[in-house]
Amino acid sequence: MAPKYHPTPLSGGDARILGAVLHAPGFLSGLGDAEYNLVKSRAKQAAHPEQVNGIRLMIKALDELRNGVAAAERMILTRTETRVDDDDQVRGIREPLPRGALTAAKVAKSAVAQDVA
Repeated sequence: MAPKYHPTPLSGGDARILGAVLHAPGFLSGLGDAEYNLVKSRAKQAAHPEQVNGIRLMIKALDELRNGVAAAERMILTRTETRVDDDDQVRGIREPLPRGALTAAKVAKSAVAQDVA
């Protein structure tokens, strides 16, 4: 005999309890971050499926747009034989780096490396 499904408060059985869990501090519900985010995303999907799917499609389109802009930038820089330096200046690939920009970049990288260590 198959076990019967008994809805729990977090599986959509009672919207009031679900709302209380989602609006209370995490330590009161006993849920970890991963569980809380899962319950929250399932509650959003159940309450507003069209909006959630629309948001998902917009995020995907935005990612594709960003990838397209980055590809276009790489193509333009390659065809014009230019580069974007650390100081956000566009220069020709045969043009030497300014002395200060190279030194500042090395100093910044070494400072980050020391902070990590």
